Amino acid sequence: MGGVVAVVLALIIGGVWFQISRNSGPVETPANASSEYGFSVGEDDAPTEVEIIADYLCPACASFEGATDEQLAAAVEAGKAKVTYFPVVILDDYGDYSARAANAVGVVLDTAGPEVALEFNRNLFAEQPAEAGNKPDDDWLIDLAVESGAKEADIREGIEDSQFERWIKEGTQEAQRRGMKGTPTIFIDGKMVDPAAAATQIAAL
Repeated sequence: MGGVVAVVLALIIGGVWFQISRNSGPVETPANASSEYGFSVGEDDAPTEVEIIADYLCPACASFEGATDEQLAAAVEAGKAKVTYFPVVILDDYGDYSARAANAVGVVLDTAGPEVALEFNRNLFAEQPAEAGNKPDDDWLIDLAVESGAKEADIREGIEDSQFERWIKEGTQEAQRRGMKGTPTIFIDGKMVDPAAAATQIAAL
């Protein structure tokens, strides 16, 4: 009996140690991240910098993405804008989908680079589930990431193990320090801009 108790205690202590070690020390940042908590497309010396802070379950974020993505892509291609995307989690009252999707973007960024991460970003908003009800599982996220250009063998483990969970959490906290009250939060040339006004400015790039 004493041996069984010792084994159970060892398992408990081991689990606690694992969680402590996982949540301490330096935060693992995806390779190809262009800032501490985001990823960018476009040239660093582009005349306009657009920063988009978004939750992948946020309907307003999907609307903003749909309204501006084509124009932003054209501005990046023309060298007129650099666009940085910051995945955050504010809709965790609806379950863990926001966190899992944001982590999946981090994994794709880490393994396949910013262009594939951007395509995955587009597809996540295009296929966004409803806030209420059942959400897609990790296999669905992996399939969508593969459709976006990632390799399943490179991403499955990181998505299933929430590899960049702390990176997303700290990125959300940093966005809140910058003044984020909801999503999308948009900065243009370092100034927070209302999403509707931001869409107008982006259309004029």
